[in-house]
Amino acid sequence: MSLYNKIRIIFVVSFLFVSAFFASTLYIEKSKRILNTEKRYVRTALFLHKYFRHSMHREHRVDFNDDTIKLYLNESDFKQVTDNHTYSILKHAKVLKRRKVLRSKMEILRVKNTLYLSLQDHRFHILLKDKEKQKAPYELFLGYMGSLLFLLGLYFWLTRSLQPLKTLHAKIEKVAEGDLSVSFKCEKDDEIAQVSNAFDDALRKLESLIDSRQLFLRAIMHELKTPIGKGKILTAFLEEEKLKEGYDEVFVRLELLLGEFAKIEQMLSA
Repeated sequence: MSLYNKIRIIFVVSFLFVSAFFASTLYIEKSKRILNTEKRYVRTALFLHKYFRHSMHREHRVDFNDDTIKLYLNESDFKQVTDNHTYSILKHAKVLKRRKVLRSKMEILRVKNTLYLSLQDHRFHILLKDKEKQKAPYELFLGYMGSLLFLLGLYFWLTRSLQPLKTLHAKIEKVAEGDLSVSFKCEKDDEIAQVSNAFDDALRKLESLIDSRQLFLRAIMHELKTPIGKGKILTAFLEEEKLKEGYDEVFVRLELLLGEFAKIEQMLSA
C-alpha cells in the first residue's frame, strides 16, 4: 500500500470519527434541551393546576386573566392563547409528549416551529404558547465545520509536502535508464530534500568515477596503439619467419585486447 493511500485512509477514519463525535454531541445536547423543556413545562403545569384548584375552592371559578397568572406566565416565557386560535392550533398540532400532572392532562404540542403547552382538567382547559425561541446549535455546527476544514487543509498540506517524492521517483527512473545528468539538488530543509541531495552527491561521485575510468581506458588504448604500430612495422623487416610469425601473433592478440577496451569504453560512454 502506497503512502498516499495510507494518508487517505487515516483522513477518512478521522473524518468519520469527527462526524460521529459531533453527531453524538448534537444528540446529547438535543436530549438535554428536550429534558429541560419538559421540566419547565411540568413545573408550569403543576403551578397552574394547584393555582386553579385553589381558585376553585376559594372562588368557585377559574380566572385566566388573574395578575398572578399573567406574571408567572410572563416570567416563564409563556403566553396564553386566546379562544379564537385554540381550536385551529389543536387541530393542526402534533403531540410531542402527553402525561398526567396530578389530576390534569398535560400535552406538549408543536405547530411548525412553535411549541405549546396544553393543560386540561374537567373544569378548565388552557393553552399556552412557548415564547422561548428554540436556538439552533450554531456553535456546534461551527465547530464541526471548523474541524472538517482543518482536516481538509491538513490533508492537502501533507499531500503537497509529499509531492517531491513523485518527482524523486521519476528522476530515479531516468537514472535507471542510464541518464546520469539528472540533478537531484533541492533547496528545502525537510527529510525528502536531504535524501535528494544525498542521492545527488552519490550520483555526481559515480559520474566522476565513470569519467575517470573512461579517461583511464582511453589513455591505455592510446599508449598501447603506438608501440603496437611500431612493433608491427619493425616485424615486417625481420628475416626469420618463425620469429616474425611469433611477433605477429602477439600483436594480433594485443589488437584484440584493444578492441575489448574500446567496447568497454563505448558501453561506459553510452
